[in-house]
Amino acid sequence: MPASDMASDIDMPSDARPALLRSLRAHADAVSHLGARTMVLSRFLEAALPHLTRSQRQAIAALLRDAMHEAIAGAEAGERSPLHYATLRNYTATVLELLESRGGEPLGAPACDQ
Repeated sequence: MPASDMASDIDMPSDARPALLRSLRAHADAVSHLGARTMVLSRFLEAALPHLTRSQRQAIAALLRDAMHEAIAGAEAGERSPLHYATLRNYTATVLELLESRGGEPLGAPACDQ
């Protein structure tokens, strides 16, 4: 169903509908932008991580933990929604898991750098 058809089903003054449609389009564009950015960053991680040494992955993981601890603390303090906080924690955990599993052994296991 086209957006213009859906807007006619909403109970509101007809002069408010164009503004609502502009707002919805702007939000849809922002979500699309965020999705594209996420895809590029995900593909970058997949491409770059296999080329990092164990010590590089350790250093990056430590820096990421510190940076995200601060960001998550702000979210917990009520600056963001609970969904934002959960998404930060989940995506951070995913990236840390990728960092910690590249190269065949977990970061905690003794091994020589590549």
